[in-house]
Amino acid sequence: MKRTMMMAVASLLLCFTACQKSAGENGSEGGQYITKDPKTGDGFVMLTEKKLFNEVKLSAGEDRGKAFDIEKISREGNILVVKVIYSAACSAPSFDVIWDGRVMMTYPYKVDLVLKMNADKCSEDQQKLSKEIKIDLNEYVGDFASDKATVFSVINASSKKEKSYNPSSNY
Repeated sequence: MKRTMMMAVASLLLCFTACQKSAGENGSEGGQYITKDPKTGDGFVMLTEKKLFNEVKLSAGEDRGKAFDIEKISREGNILVVKVIYSAACSAPSFDVIWDGRVMMTYPYKVDLVLKMNADKCSEDQQKLSKEIKIDLNEYVGDFASDKATVFSVINASSKKEKSYNPSSNY
């Protein structure tokens, strides 16, 4: 009887600690980091805020950013590269990468991100442009970035479509 009770308590503890919390864990706090590619000067805003992450994720596809497509996700060392395609008619496009600050403590580890495009006067155009968004995993994910098996899912805020970088299926 005692052994069964101990096993139940251990199982509950495991369930409650299944996610590692990081920045922005209480929903109201978080960080905003403007990141620039040293070679091109292109940048994006990295937001680590749980409340914003949940709002954007739940309302994805409901006018939560301008339309774009995630073409490919790859990893170059500790840099996650997200290649996006968007209309050439969009003026001054910028991107927000939103993370709730959590790493799913499964194996392999899993990190969910939401990508949102901001642009002025964006209309449909047949001509498309592409851009690579380079996310330094050491800077944001920390120790989990060194595990090459970590799965990264990126949700497109404009369409609810999701692409993943899964090393076990990317060979």
